[in-house]
Amino acid sequence: MAEDYYALDFLSPDVDVSPIVPALRNFFDDALSSTVSELNFKTIVDGLGAVLYEYPFDVPAYYALILRSLTVLEGLALYADPNFKVLAASYPYFAKRLLTDQNPYLRDALIELLFKDGRFRWNRLENLLVQGRKDSDFAAKDALQPVFKLLLGADGEGLRTLVVKEAVKGC
Repeated sequence: MAEDYYALDFLSPDVDVSPIVPALRNFFDDALSSTVSELNFKTIVDGLGAVLYEYPFDVPAYYALILRSLTVLEGLALYADPNFKVLAASYPYFAKRLLTDQNPYLRDALIELLFKDGRFRWNRLENLLVQGRKDSDFAAKDALQPVFKLLLGADGEGLRTLVVKEAVKGC
């Protein structure tokens, strides 16, 4: 993931990411261990901001404006309803996109989300399906075609290997 910061122009190509990786891992491990209902956008921005200020990141203006706008919008929503969770409200949409979008980056993100240390995390798939179903445009059958296409496609060999290993463990 640290390599993505080069592509996003957050880091200049001459910056070594090896000391940054542990800080990002700690931040994202903490964020990902929280439930969606526990997270809010400001907490994520603040936590990531601490990492960004500690290392030689340069946040392009358009990203800073987007982050600031989302933080302000979340603040307005919280003013109207102190129990509102913007991430929880948007999670069904993100779950649907992860399950149905053909974008290679989202496919890779889905695989990374569902597999850890060669083990399939069924609870994550179940959560994505439950949350995705909350989006009015989602149907579980819509998720099957991209999954089968990914699994049976030419670049799905690594995924097939993981699925077979997981299936054998279950027997």
